Amino acid sequence: MVRRYLVSSQGNHKDGLTSALSLYRECGGGKHLYFHIPSYNQLDVGNVVFEVLGKQTCKDLRDGQRVRLSPAHSISVITDLNFNLRHTNDVVMSVYPTSKGIALINDTKNAHAIIVVPWTMNEDVLKWQRAWTPTIIGDTTMTIEQLDLDPVIMDFLRRLTESANLSTGLVHPSDRNSAIELFQILRNDGITYDSAMVEAWAIKNGWNAGGAKDLALVAKEIADGKKLRTSNNGSSWKTNILDEIRTELDK
Repeated sequence: MVRRYLVSSQGNHKDGLTSALSLYRECGGGKHLYFHIPSYNQLDVGNVVFEVLGKQTCKDLRDGQRVRLSPAHSISVITDLNFNLRHTNDVVMSVYPTSKGIALINDTKNAHAIIVVPWTMNEDVLKWQRAWTPTIIGDTTMTIEQLDLDPVIMDFLRRLTESANLSTGLVHPSDRNSAIELFQILRNDGITYDSAMVEAWAIKNGWNAGGAKDLALVAKEIADGKKLRTSNNGSSWKTNILDEIRTELDK
């Protein structure tokens, strides 16, 4: 199970990054640290990363070297452009992630630990927090927004997840049809939901970031009353699917 941490800088970004590096030393278990930044510009003079890591370390990282922080801890840098850590079992620290960066770490599900150090608590970071409920470091007043969905919706989404091709999300017409019909059924039954929670659930249950975003968009559009067309004549779901789900949940 991946351990996830959110390091709050509380306005002092230098202290926040320093705390994150200390956390890596404590929880890394001797694993290598992939230091994920939006671009190599974060290693330049005047940036917080440069102030914390120092001139020589930033130069070596920019040159593609693995740098020893201690006999048991090493670090290398990776950016949004060359991020390829989907299957790593090392530690990933995402520092000041962009929207793309958040999507990349959402799809990193085998790491020993993931540490996120945001510049601000923007909506992308909140989505990540909502999906993974990380351990908060540095701000004891920060509240974790729990995943909140009706059990009927979660069971219905589980069935969609089992039938869909998660590697392509809703690209295939049959998967998109199933998703559209799912949310139409929920709407017609008067079951309400927050599309952000749908996206968080999907991320946590095997969907890639792009597929989860598309699923949440379909959910929102249908909740807002938009009529989405499907490309099949029949239905992807049994007419009594909600009754079936409720019966199973009551067992």
